Amino acid sequence: MTNTSGDDCWFCADDRGADAPPGGWVYEDAHWRAGHSPAKFGPAGLVILESRRHVLDVSELDPDEAAGYGVVLGLLTGAVREVTGAPRVYTWASAAHSPHLHVWVLPWTAGRPVGPAYLARTHAFACTGPEAEDAAGALRAALAARAGQRL
Repeated sequence: MTNTSGDDCWFCADDRGADAPPGGWVYEDAHWRAGHSPAKFGPAGLVILESRRHVLDVSELDPDEAAGYGVVLGLLTGAVREVTGAPRVYTWASAAHSPHLHVWVLPWTAGRPVGPAYLARTHAFACTGPEAEDAAGALRAALAARAGQRL
C-alpha cells in the first residue's frame, strides 16, 4: 500500500507555500519532522508529526524509523504539555484525507469534550495565526531544552 514515490502527496511536498507550518518546523531529523498545525485546525500547541518517507502507517516503518518514532513522539508530547499547560495530550492518526503517516499531538484542557468528541471538534477550538506562531516558537525552545537535557 506504500506509494514510495509520494506523487501528489501533500505531506511529501517540500514547498507547501501558504500551507507551511506556522512558525516553521519545530522538530526535524532524518526520519521525522513536526510543525504546528494550521491555526484553523485546532488549539494553540497542536503539533503534527509526519514521516519524511511516504508510508501509510506505522506498519510500514523501517527499523530506524520505528526506533525513533516513540522517542520523537515522547519529546513532542512533553513539549506540548509544557508549553500549553495541558493536563493531557492526545495522539491521533487517521490518514483519512492524506494517505501518509501523520500524527496529531493535541493538547486537551478542562472544559473541552473528551476522547473522540474532542477529536471530531478540534476546529471549534481554533487558535489564531499569531497564536500558532507563538506556540511554535515556544515548542521549538522547549524541544531544544529537552534535547540539551538528553546529552
